[in-house]
Amino acid sequence: MGFACSPPPVIGGTGGGSSAGGGSSSTGGGNSGSGGGSSQTGGGDQGGGTASTGGGTSGTGGGDANPYPSGPYGVTLNKVIANFALPGYFTATGGVKVDSLTLAQGNDLQAVRQFKDTNGNPYRYLLLDISAGWCPPCNQEAEDLGLLGSKKAKIAEWAGKGGIFMTVLTEGYDHNVLPVEADLGTWITAHDTQSSLVIDPTSALETAGISPSAFPTNLVLDLRTMKIVAAWYGLDTTYQKWEAALNAP
Repeated sequence: MGFACSPPPVIGGTGGGSSAGGGSSSTGGGNSGSGGGSSQTGGGDQGGGTASTGGGTSGTGGGDANPYPSGPYGVTLNKVIANFALPGYFTATGGVKVDSLTLAQGNDLQAVRQFKDTNGNPYRYLLLDISAGWCPPCNQEAEDLGLLGSKKAKIAEWAGKGGIFMTVLTEGYDHNVLPVEADLGTWITAHDTQSSLVIDPTSALETAGISPSAFPTNLVLDLRTMKIVAAWYGLDTTYQKWEAALNAP
């Protein structure tokens, strides 16, 4: 387990008997929840949020050949994560500052599922690094993975194994303040960011159950099913759970 901004939330679900981080198994409850596309009001892991599940190529409808998986949605282990809209900069391979790319206002998690590598193969996994501008461990991680950082080669290495690393700012540079587009520029300037960087401008992830008391929170998503296959809180510089997913057959 690495360094977090404050004590951990419960992010391990009741399914599968596995722990979301740090060894002892969790049983859900407390902070767990989700943002559903169709606004669910029932208990458990279903909830509101601003996730998109319909229309065009980015939702579950519209004749998409690879539609977004249906719910029930959640943000705990073994749950399907909802199709959150996350404006920002999208890339898989790194190598350039992301603000040299086009700022995508309308992208969501379904758009990430459409990414292909240079051989035309879809990527297999997505690491959602849920962070805040004010969080010191989050900034340290961004520094390490930036173009001038000590782990700068990791972004391309992970992409070569079928993995995309994406930082989501769910809060800006002040506690409990929603992120805005200008925060993207501040983050990129500070860290020479080369990996995907987006904001959650409506706090949909926190509404879904991600706790603002434990940044960074890390979710490994299987892009085929959009299930959360691993999770942990804090800065783990070994990335052992992420590497394990990428190295699996």
